[in-house]
Amino acid sequence: MKKEMMRKVNELTILNEIYNNYGISRAGISKRVGLNKVTVSDILKKLIANNLVLEIGEGESSDVGGRKPVLLQINKEYSFTMSLDFAYDYIDYMTNYLDGSIIKYDRVNTEGMSPGERIKLIKEIINQNMITSTSAGLAGICVSIHGIVYHNEILYSPHVEMADIDIAQVLEDEYHVPILLENEANLAAVYERDFANDAEITDNIVCVSIHHGLGAGIIIDNKLYRGMNGEAGELGHTNIDGQATFEDYCTETALLRNVARVQNVDKINFKELRNLIVNQDEATAQVVAEFKQHLVLLIENIIMTFSPVSVILNSDLFVEVPELLDGFPRMVSTTTHQATPVKISSNSKNATLLGGCALITRTVLGLRRERMRFSEQNND
Repeated sequence: MKKEMMRKVNELTILNEIYNNYGISRAGISKRVGLNKVTVSDILKKLIANNLVLEIGEGESSDVGGRKPVLLQINKEYSFTMSLDFAYDYIDYMTNYLDGSIIKYDRVNTEGMSPGERIKLIKEIINQNMITSTSAGLAGICVSIHGIVYHNEILYSPHVEMADIDIAQVLEDEYHVPILLENEANLAAVYERDFANDAEITDNIVCVSIHHGLGAGIIIDNKLYRGMNGEAGELGHTNIDGQATFEDYCTETALLRNVARVQNVDKINFKELRNLIVNQDEATAQVVAEFKQHLVLLIENIIMTFSPVSVILNSDLFVEVPELLDGFPRMVSTTTHQATPVKISSNSKNATLLGGCALITRTVLGLRRERMRFSEQNND
């Protein structure tokens, strides 16, 4: 391996250690990664000079005495990232520092907007949310798409017609930073992997996103699995009985539509659905039972196909209507009688955007394959 390449590999290794171990010392890095102290110190000179790494004080001396170690951390305010979620009738956006901590989150209604109007809107959002206090400014942008994305291109977008627009190129030409397009469910899975606490095992998980549509993000051996042409996880189009699909039963839209039908009204919202459930409306209870039945069947299929450590459900439904979880299994058994946990995402509101933050941050730091742990602390 050429000297320059070896130095770059060592630099990324050291950067990753500092990122994941707040307050680590030079000696601690040397011990953990197997590099001599001279090499570590030499690489750190550059990272500190560039303001990407900060010295934050002294630690305790060892039992044998000697000089106190200087402690290090990533300069989270070196730059910032922006993530946008192109949903059915709104755009969510978030700005984050390099450690994942949230600077700002907001939602803008886009009902009735054309694709061109949406593009104009996201440029306005980006321009209005530039953080001038960081050293390097905007580091990169991630855009979440509720459809199929492959090699940074939208191949299929059923809810918002965006397949004919090269969003990545439009934004790259405008802002001259890395632009990533990714499937919404994939980003939710990245969130579950990269923002999990240290006690959680997230190397092999499936995150099911239940919104206007239905999809799954799949993590296998700590890597995002996209499949051929980015179509892995398109569960909503999976056939059930030769006619219906899971999307006919297991989405937010389907549940609200089916309850509205039995109530003989045009539409209902989450609050009205919850009232019907709490008041034990029989017709609603039947629709909810079908929703749960098909969702459990879907989870069983996922477990038998991927054998994940856990299945995580990501949806505003379970936040707005928690009664839907009454009687819902928290463990699902396989044919070998091994129980797989079924969990509810701890942050369905921001999972997709935070996953986008993690993905673009990994890209700009060059740490795509390393294990990283982000923070979702709010800086407001």
